[in-house]
Amino acid sequence: MPISKERRQEIAYYFSVINPLYIVIPVYSLYLAEPGVSASLLDLMHGMHVVLAIFAVFTIVLQPLAAYLVADRVSRKGSWLLALLFFKAGVLAYVIDKSPARLVIADAVYKLGLAFRGLNPEVIVYEALKERGEERVARVLIRGELFSLVAAGLFLVFGEVLAAYDPQLPVIASILVLFVMFVVSLVFMEDVRHYQSSARGGDGRYPGFWRAAADFAKLFSRGESLPAVLAIYAIVVTGYVLAPSSILLLYKWLPGSHAMLEAVLYTVAGTTALLLAHLTLRLSGQHTGDALASVALPAIALCAVTPLLVVGDTLVTSIIVFLLLMLIPRVYRPLLFTYLQRFIDGRLRATVNSLLFSTASLAALAVPVLGGMLGFNTIEGMLHLILGFNAVLLLACILRRPLAHASQS
Repeated sequence: MPISKERRQEIAYYFSVINPLYIVIPVYSLYLAEPGVSASLLDLMHGMHVVLAIFAVFTIVLQPLAAYLVADRVSRKGSWLLALLFFKAGVLAYVIDKSPARLVIADAVYKLGLAFRGLNPEVIVYEALKERGEERVARVLIRGELFSLVAAGLFLVFGEVLAAYDPQLPVIASILVLFVMFVVSLVFMEDVRHYQSSARGGDGRYPGFWRAAADFAKLFSRGESLPAVLAIYAIVVTGYVLAPSSILLLYKWLPGSHAMLEAVLYTVAGTTALLLAHLTLRLSGQHTGDALASVALPAIALCAVTPLLVVGDTLVTSIIVFLLLMLIPRVYRPLLFTYLQRFIDGRLRATVNSLLFSTASLAALAVPVLGGMLGFNTIEGMLHLILGFNAVLLLACILRRPLAHASQS
């Protein structure tokens, strides 16, 4: 029985969201635990200046450019396949040489793959399934979030088992998984563009990058799209700043191996997110658009509550925060992404989405930098700053309709 085009796209998307780097993490952790690893290496790898610089350049600066120059102008599928090649090179570079410079290079190569990945798999599956309705798109994206979390947990356990026999086995397994992802994407993924015949403007010129920037700016001026945009900013800022703290707190209370525990937490978070998101869509009935639009307020509210839980610093609060930071994006990000696509020009969809998430990532970097400049150098001070940031977004989300009506009058 032949597989339909829609089903082929779904399968390709599910394979695009898994991260084989989790298989290598146990090897990387063992290396950092070796007696010969100097403190300078740990300072180099965990120092904010190196990690944030690589993240800023490749994920924030290059991602919108790659989306415009490659994904939207050439091929979104091609950009994703190119990202897989960088992922392979990055994984290999992790184990070629145990020097600080090599590890930094490996991280840079891998993040270059993230820049070319962007949101291309999500954009491709949206273009392929949007005629079947927003609810169908949202359900596929939500299942992808579950698949990615469960795969991450299984990969951690699998990598730890392989590393016990030979530290090279997780690397080989990771490369094989990336090869399977490449083949599945090459065979099943199709860069469907319903606008291909009119991809260029009437004067024969492709819309410029500044057109994409203008379309992105319009998301902030629309009363309908602003709450969803603010919710995405709250999710990204809260997750990027709190995720390292939550993991360190969890490790402090549970020393030793964490692969099995993380696998269980990933599965619990993914399953819960799937159920909550599907429940949101089911309760909406025929009003899918209204349901997608209404998720912004609870998303920001949950992000605002999370910093308060971190201050508790107990095993229970550490687990709750860890679960929330995995749960919140998995529930709301697919719904918010699906809803925002109705306000984005299809010809520049990858570029506008990349601008949205890149600027959110930039805000995630700006918050701790601003906190340091203002004297919020402790974890508690940083959490209060995040709490205030989310409170401002929540207030703007609540006041959006009066402001929109005032501007119209």
